[in-house]
Amino acid sequence: MPRIPPPTAQQVKDAVAQLDPVWRATHGVWEEVDTFYHREFAVFPKHPKRPFYHSARPTSIIDHAADTQLAFLPKVRRQPLGEGPANKEAADRVEAAVKAILISCQLFDSNLTWKLGGRYLIHYGCFIPEGPMWVDQEDSQKPRKRKDEDAESFRNRERDFDIAQRGYNPFRIRAIHPSTVLLDPTEKTPSFSITRTQRYAKDIETLSMRKSDRVIYNEFTVAGADMKPMDLVQLIVYTDNRSITAQLEGEDKVLYSEKNPWGFPPHALGFSGFGMQRMGGGATDGQTG
Repeated sequence: MPRIPPPTAQQVKDAVAQLDPVWRATHGVWEEVDTFYHREFAVFPKHPKRPFYHSARPTSIIDHAADTQLAFLPKVRRQPLGEGPANKEAADRVEAAVKAILISCQLFDSNLTWKLGGRYLIHYGCFIPEGPMWVDQEDSQKPRKRKDEDAESFRNRERDFDIAQRGYNPFRIRAIHPSTVLLDPTEKTPSFSITRTQRYAKDIETLSMRKSDRVIYNEFTVAGADMKPMDLVQLIVYTDNRSITAQLEGEDKVLYSEKNPWGFPPHALGFSGFGMQRMGGGATDGQTG
């Protein structure tokens, strides 16, 4: 079977151009509801200098619903594979293990992943989790004795490694803002995903150097791009089942392309169920409540 090449820069641009209009109206609604939650909406649009007061009720409604939802505590249900107590005990062990992994994952994020996801479902009517992704860190590798290391220091490192392995979790799941991802809204499990994030130019340079051994690679340097290290750059990452391709917005060349180690796009789409699509409406019409 012939190997399918990764997408070109133009194909990534075409995918963005295809999905951008699909989500544009929905993103506009999200911008509007944000003004109510953050109490920034115009009370008197025609009289901006007139004194006004922003009620905290919209914020209170969302926050109270998210707190009541208890979304920070995930529930896992594993159906036994057969009859009998042995199958039930095996299913119970899987439930406990997966629940522990999900709770552990949110400790690596700056927010409580599942609570923030629940808040997005209530506020936007949409939640797009990123993951699960396998993170192969250096501290997951068993230590080896260095040439200039004494026996006691090596034993201490081995002890620290054994302690860390008892609760080691290589999986990561994040609750990212739904507006930063473009997905086909008709697919529950998407065949590809596109993320758009703002990164500092110095971080793009570091990322570029780290990916320099990839088959498809174009070097990016802050000096070569005539930028300052802290300039913000929009990074577009296209992920399908076979590859991960990154490029900078407005560029006609790929920054790098590599094999997708997970074998699937690390995003899933879920609507809250509020609202309903109109007859003849778009795929996202009415789905976000």
